[in-house]
Amino acid sequence: MKYLVLAVALLTFGLGKSFVRTHRTSVRANRRKEVSSIGVLWDSDGKWSVPVLDEGLERIESVKAGAAGSIAGVVGSIVPVVALGFRYGFNNDWLFHLETGVILYSLFGIVYRYAVRRDTNPSLKQGVVGAFAITQTLSSLSAPDGINMGLVIIGGVYLLANAFPYASAAYAIESCFAQGLISPFPRREF
Repeated sequence: MKYLVLAVALLTFGLGKSFVRTHRTSVRANRRKEVSSIGVLWDSDGKWSVPVLDEGLERIESVKAGAAGSIAGVVGSIVPVVALGFRYGFNNDWLFHLETGVILYSLFGIVYRYAVRRDTNPSLKQGVVGAFAITQTLSSLSAPDGINMGLVIIGGVYLLANAFPYASAAYAIESCFAQGLISPFPRREF
């Protein structure tokens, strides 16, 4: 009877709840982990297992992918950007295109690393490049007279001009993957 009164008192004042919460936390912390075939720790508790990642190292790899994408994308966009400069003048608008390109290709590098992961499917890699190129092309078109053949031709030229920098960035990132300078997501411990 004395223990029952003590248990009721503990639960009433919330001490029992904190004990149960602490016990659950320790059980979760001691769950069995297993190493997958790619060398990543996987949480084996449940159907939707997720890798146990070192988020700091993943962020470093993402920054490296962003830097590689930015550099290669700007190099790949030199011809179209310089052509725009000669056509419309090397003014603030031209400089704005160059500066936004640095940001766009950096974001592409980060997304590319997460999207392709360790997949060897070339269609996935081409799809990521195509998605960025099509999005940038559609955002740069305007159709004051409606859709006509001239707009389609200009859209095709824009698409080629926009796809080349993204393809250059993807090639550079894939080369860095192959040389071990950047690790695909999830990062492998060697």
